[in-house]
Amino acid sequence: VDVCETPPSLLYVVAVNLEYAILMCTKPQCMRAQAVKGIVEHLRSFHREKPAIRKEAGEFGCSLVRRDACFVHDYKGVEMPVDGLPPQPIVPVIEGFGCRLFRFLTISRCVVRKHANREHYRLCQCTLSAKKGP
Repeated sequence: VDVCETPPSLLYVVAVNLEYAILMCTKPQCMRAQAVKGIVEHLRSFHREKPAIRKEAGEFGCSLVRRDACFVHDYKGVEMPVDGLPPQPIVPVIEGFGCRLFRFLTISRCVVRKHANREHYRLCQCTLSAKKGP
């Protein structure tokens, strides 16, 4: 995984994971994948970065897209690594909750409960109706 491609003046703001085509915000309170076209606005509104840094980050993002069109996605489109692989560089490992039956991960206890109530209730209903038969 090559994360060294980021210009030195931007290392404290953004980094690149080429294996997964991810542009990451590296600010400690953030550490999330960002859309290339949204990185400038993200740095302005969330981190109040100086215009020169925002401009450089925008140009860097555009150069990534020119090189590889995969960099246009946002965090929702990031391909997740297979379970069991070592953690990706830059990406923090966060404690959370996961479903044993589905590929469902979250850091919110409330969200995982809603998932269980919604999806597993439906699964139980399907199983019960299949057992009853005609």
